[in-house]
Amino acid sequence: MMTALVAAFAGMFGIAIGRFWDTRAESARWRRDQRATSYLRIAEAYWEILRELDAIAGTQNTQGLGEPRNWALLSPNGMAALDRWNSALMSVLVYGSPRVAGAAKNVDDCVDECGMKASSAQHDWESWATETSPLKKSFQDLLAAIRGDLKLQSHSLSF
Repeated sequence: MMTALVAAFAGMFGIAIGRFWDTRAESARWRRDQRATSYLRIAEAYWEILRELDAIAGTQNTQGLGEPRNWALLSPNGMAALDRWNSALMSVLVYGSPRVAGAAKNVDDCVDECGMKASSAQHDWESWATETSPLKKSFQDLLAAIRGDLKLQSHSLSF
């Protein structure tokens, strides 16, 4: 009888330990998946924002040159792109590692600065490339932080 009780207790104890371990593992996988999804979303949103900034910088902005205003209103898709950027940024700030969140905030600061520059004057291709180089550099830094956080090998490729 005692052997049966010990065996039953061991079985129940094993099930409890297994369930506890499974819950912990599932929670870790869920957090990892949320983090990876947020990183993908911010990379996608970056390209959309960059395309909108390029379009605004290349157009003739004759109204209120140099005056601060919401640059996203100058583009038909600008507000939607800005909304997607802000949503992706919040996702990274919630789920991302501190290093990635800091790098994402630096990109956001550069987006704001480029938005002001794009809306203040028309730019030719060369001058706009110079104006956006800090933004592109900050995005490269963000990608490096993401690759490090996801434990992916670094590489020297850039765009």
